[in-house]
Amino acid sequence: MNDAFRLCAIAMTGALCSLLLKKTNPNISIVCAVVSAALLIISVLGSIGDILSGIKSISADLNINGAYILLAMKIMGISLVFDITGGILERMGEGALSKNLMTAGRVVLMSMTLPTLFSLIELVGGLLEVVR
Repeated sequence: MNDAFRLCAIAMTGALCSLLLKKTNPNISIVCAVVSAALLIISVLGSIGDILSGIKSISADLNINGAYILLAMKIMGISLVFDITGGILERMGEGALSKNLMTAGRVVLMSMTLPTLFSLIELVGGLLEVVR
Protein backbone atom coordinates (compact mmCIF):
# COMPACT_ATOMS: atom_id res chain seq x y z
CA MET A 1 0.00 0.00 0.00
CA ASN A 2 2.86 2.36 0.81
CA ASP A 3 4.37 1.61 -2.61
CA ALA A 4 1.16 2.72 -4.30
CA PHE A 5 1.14 6.02 -2.42
CA ARG A 6 4.85 6.54 -3.11
CA LEU A 7 4.37 5.94 -6.85
CA CYS A 8 1.37 8.27 -6.95
CA ALA A 9 3.34 10.93 -5.07
CA ILE A 10 6.21 10.68 -7.57
CA ALA A 11 3.79 10.96 -10.49
CA MET A 12 1.86 13.88 -9.02
CA THR A 13 5.06 15.75 -8.05
CA GLY A 14 6.45 15.28 -11.54
CA ALA A 15 3.19 16.40 -13.13
CA LEU A 16 2.98 19.48 -10.91
CA CYS A 17 6.62 20.37 -11.59
CA SER A 18 6.10 19.89 -15.31
CA LEU A 19 2.89 21.93 -15.31
CA LEU A 20 4.49 24.82 -13.43
CA LEU A 21 7.44 24.93 -15.81
CA LYS A 22 5.45 24.41 -18.99
CA LYS A 23 4.82 28.09 -19.74
CA THR A 24 8.14 29.52 -18.59
CA ASN A 25 10.52 26.81 -19.77
CA PRO A 26 8.93 24.02 -21.84
CA ASN A 27 12.22 22.17 -22.36
CA ILE A 28 12.79 21.79 -18.62
CA SER A 29 9.13 20.81 -18.28
CA ILE A 30 9.69 17.85 -20.58
CA VAL A 31 12.86 16.88 -18.72
CA CYS A 32 10.91 16.97 -15.46
CA ALA A 33 8.27 14.63 -16.92
CA VAL A 34 10.91 12.23 -18.28
CA VAL A 35 12.78 12.18 -14.96
CA SER A 36 9.52 11.46 -13.14
CA ALA A 37 8.81 8.58 -15.52
CA ALA A 38 12.32 7.23 -14.97
CA LEU A 39 11.88 7.44 -11.19
CA LEU A 40 8.63 5.50 -11.46
CA ILE A 41 10.30 2.77 -13.48
CA ILE A 42 13.28 2.58 -11.12
CA SER A 43 10.90 2.39 -8.16
CA VAL A 44 9.20 -0.73 -9.47
CA LEU A 45 12.32 -2.56 -10.68
CA GLY A 46 12.70 -4.25 -7.30
CA SER A 47 9.29 -5.85 -7.66
CA ILE A 48 10.21 -7.53 -10.92
CA GLY A 49 12.34 -10.15 -9.15
CA ASP A 50 9.43 -11.09 -6.89
CA ILE A 51 7.10 -11.32 -9.88
CA LEU A 52 9.53 -13.52 -11.82
CA SER A 53 10.08 -15.90 -8.91
CA GLY A 54 6.33 -16.20 -8.40
CA ILE A 55 5.75 -16.93 -12.08
CA LYS A 56 8.57 -19.50 -12.11
CA SER A 57 7.05 -21.20 -9.08
CA ILE A 58 3.60 -21.36 -10.65
CA SER A 59 4.93 -22.58 -13.99
CA ALA A 60 6.92 -25.33 -12.23
CA ASP A 61 3.85 -26.39 -10.24
CA LEU A 62 1.70 -26.50 -13.37
CA ASN A 63 4.45 -28.05 -15.51
CA ILE A 64 4.33 -25.22 -18.08
CA ASN A 65 7.17 -24.85 -20.57
CA GLY A 66 9.46 -22.07 -19.34
CA ALA A 67 9.96 -20.78 -22.90
CA TYR A 68 6.31 -19.68 -23.01
CA ILE A 69 6.63 -17.89 -19.68
CA LEU A 70 9.82 -16.16 -20.85
CA LEU A 71 8.15 -15.09 -24.07
CA ALA A 72 5.17 -13.67 -22.18
CA MET A 73 7.48 -11.71 -19.88
CA LYS A 74 9.46 -10.35 -22.85
CA ILE A 75 6.23 -9.29 -24.57
CA MET A 76 5.03 -7.48 -21.45
CA GLY A 77 8.37 -5.73 -21.02
CA ILE A 78 8.61 -4.64 -24.64
CA SER A 79 5.02 -3.38 -24.64
CA LEU A 80 5.81 -1.29 -21.55
CA VAL A 81 8.87 0.20 -23.26
CA PHE A 82 6.84 1.14 -26.33
CA ASP A 83 4.02 2.53 -24.18
CA ILE A 84 6.30 4.67 -22.02
CA THR A 85 8.29 5.95 -25.00
CA GLY A 86 5.09 6.72 -26.90
CA GLY A 87 3.77 8.67 -23.92
CA ILE A 88 6.96 10.69 -23.71
CA LEU A 89 6.82 11.46 -27.43
CA GLU A 90 3.18 12.49 -27.08
CA ARG A 91 4.12 14.79 -24.21
CA MET A 92 6.85 16.35 -26.33
CA GLY A 93 4.25 17.24 -28.96
CA GLU A 94 5.29 14.49 -31.35
CA GLY A 95 1.87 12.85 -31.62
CA ALA A 96 2.39 11.50 -35.14
CA LEU A 97 5.73 9.96 -34.22
CA SER A 98 4.19 8.48 -31.09
CA LYS A 99 1.41 6.82 -33.09
CA ASN A 100 3.92 5.44 -35.60
CA LEU A 101 6.05 4.08 -32.77
CA MET A 102 3.02 2.39 -31.21
CA THR A 103 2.16 0.81 -34.58
CA ALA A 104 5.76 -0.39 -34.98
CA GLY A 105 5.58 -1.79 -31.44
CA ARG A 106 2.47 -3.77 -32.30
CA VAL A 107 4.21 -5.21 -35.36
CA VAL A 108 7.23 -6.22 -33.25
CA LEU A 109 4.95 -7.88 -30.67
CA MET A 110 2.97 -9.68 -33.36
CA SER A 111 6.18 -11.03 -34.90
CA MET A 112 7.26 -12.28 -31.48
CA THR A 113 4.00 -14.12 -30.89
CA LEU A 114 3.68 -15.76 -34.32
CA PRO A 115 5.74 -18.88 -33.50
CA THR A 116 3.62 -19.50 -30.40
CA LEU A 117 0.44 -18.91 -32.39
CA PHE A 118 1.57 -21.42 -35.02
CA SER A 119 2.33 -23.96 -32.29
CA LEU A 120 -1.13 -23.43 -30.83
CA ILE A 121 -2.76 -23.88 -34.24
CA GLU A 122 -0.81 -27.12 -34.78
CA LEU A 123 -1.88 -28.35 -31.34
CA VAL A 124 -5.54 -27.61 -32.03
CA GLY A 125 -5.24 -29.23 -35.46
CA GLY A 126 -3.72 -32.35 -33.87
CA LEU A 127 -6.53 -32.49 -31.31
CA LEU A 128 -9.12 -32.19 -34.07
CA GLU A 129 -7.47 -35.10 -35.92
CA VAL A 130 -7.73 -37.25 -32.79
CA VAL A 131 -11.42 -36.43 -32.38
CA ARG A 132 -12.29 -37.41 -35.96
